[in-house]
Amino acid sequence: MNKFKLGCILVSSGMGATIIVPPIVLAAVEGRTYHLKNPDGSLAIDINLSNKGQMTYSVRKNNKSIVDSSILGMSFTNDGKTYDFSKDLTFVRATSSRKHFSYDCPSGKVSHVDVDYNEKVITTKIDDIFMDVTFRALNDGYGFQYSFYAEEDSYVKQLTWQNEFTEFNIPTNSKTYGMDYEANRKEDDDHYIDYYSYETHYDIRDFTDIETDKKVSLPFGYETNGYYSVVTESGLIGSGYHGSFLQKDKNDILATVHAPAGGEKPDYTVSLPFASPWRVSSVGSYATAFETTIVEDIQGDIEEYKQQLNETYDFVSQDNPKIVELVKYFLEMYKNEKNKNYYFIIIVTWAIYIVHSLLIWSILYIK
Repeated sequence: MNKFKLGCILVSSGMGATIIVPPIVLAAVEGRTYHLKNPDGSLAIDINLSNKGQMTYSVRKNNKSIVDSSILGMSFTNDGKTYDFSKDLTFVRATSSRKHFSYDCPSGKVSHVDVDYNEKVITTKIDDIFMDVTFRALNDGYGFQYSFYAEEDSYVKQLTWQNEFTEFNIPTNSKTYGMDYEANRKEDDDHYIDYYSYETHYDIRDFTDIETDKKVSLPFGYETNGYYSVVTESGLIGSGYHGSFLQKDKNDILATVHAPAGGEKPDYTVSLPFASPWRVSSVGSYATAFETTIVEDIQGDIEEYKQQLNETYDFVSQDNPKIVELVKYFLEMYKNEKNKNYYFIIIVTWAIYIVHSLLIWSILYIK
């Protein structure tokens, strides 16, 4: 375990390292605002910590609002005690950095990606539990992630997740592109479970036409003040966290809500240190918003991801008899009028598209 000295309070960080926090920064919260811009200076994130200990953020593109002031935070319980990180936060520190890296894509939207972002980490605490909110501003969007960890001598090793308070307070004049949650209710023993799958369609509508308390799925797109934005999540698989939807509340704000994937019963217990998936959004022109690689880039310079790219390409390459055989099977199934199932074909198309959008390439190759 790597250690570095900053003061005299020993804690375990969300990245598995040990941090020593100086007591002088553990001051009572005062109203304060932190600013973060992307490398080209066009996108600005304002992070505010109020004198009541509530953290909010807002996003602007060339001084035009993309996200108005929105609440951040999660809440947990442990042994009857509630840790509500949406209020009463004690400020610890704020750090800034800039990262640049690049990687090659053997398949996908582009062959080479250069990533450059500015980062700001705001650390707060409640008792002996710390919360880092890491913000990253890229030229094609932004993202943030929650990390929770405890002081090394803390008895708290696990937390029971209770709620997420993340908001996306988009301008009310926005035109949206989203798919409503539709549940397939199935009986499981003595109760029912709502299974979810992407089998409905995306609707284009004014934000004001989205019903209150209606869930919409991610990714969720919208156009506002001349810019396009697509909100989604990144790093979900392997995070130990559930997937999410957005839900319009009574204040006309999109709140992040829990959505069990595939009908699984959610496990609300997380071990410390714990990091949530990234909440990420592309921002820019239509092309920028939908052709971005920000979902991958927001996670940083991850060697494991580069390895996955190469392994994925090896699997779906033209020399792999498994993928050729699979595509031939789907083609034959489609040609057979009796077995033609358009929904099945759509699902298969999406599945292979997710593996780097190579279904079309494979079909053309076989033909």
